Amino acid sequence: MLVAITGTPGTGKTAAAEELKGCGYKVRSLTEMLEDMNLLNKYDENSDSFLVDDKCLESIEIDHGGSTVFMEGHLAHHLACDMIMVLRCPPGVLESRLKERGYDAQKVRDNVESELLDLVLVESLERKVPTYEIDCSHLDPKEVAISITDIINGKVDDHLPGKVDWSEEESKWF
Repeated sequence: MLVAITGTPGTGKTAAAEELKGCGYKVRSLTEMLEDMNLLNKYDENSDSFLVDDKCLESIEIDHGGSTVFMEGHLAHHLACDMIMVLRCPPGVLESRLKERGYDAQKVRDNVESELLDLVLVESLERKVPTYEIDCSHLDPKEVAISITDIINGKVDDHLPGKVDWSEEESKWF
């Protein structure tokens, strides 16, 4: 099974993936895979990131060797995956994390708006595969990893889409 761990940049994907890796799970970074495959297109100065063709991602075949493989990355939900985990983070926390990374003001705002508008969740739901969301507001990376393993083991009720709602925070940003 291929499981995408996705979410807006800064939600905790990489930290949760490292926890899963430490527990013996097969975990891959989508960014590293795209670099290895020379699929990072030209660099876009405006977004301060490399452009990636979303449609290209759908056709990439990932050999999981009959076991569960987690693919971590903010575009991982565009892969032909069997399950999607969308990590969510309160906009204020996300803002702080992205500023700590050195993101410029516009890139921080764009990502916070993406989180407020549930962009990654909506894109994930459009894929028509089981999709779950994890509210990382009060969870450390180990607890997020536990939530992910709970979901793949069938404990999904607390993580059904639509339970995370940042709409009360919209007035701070728009």
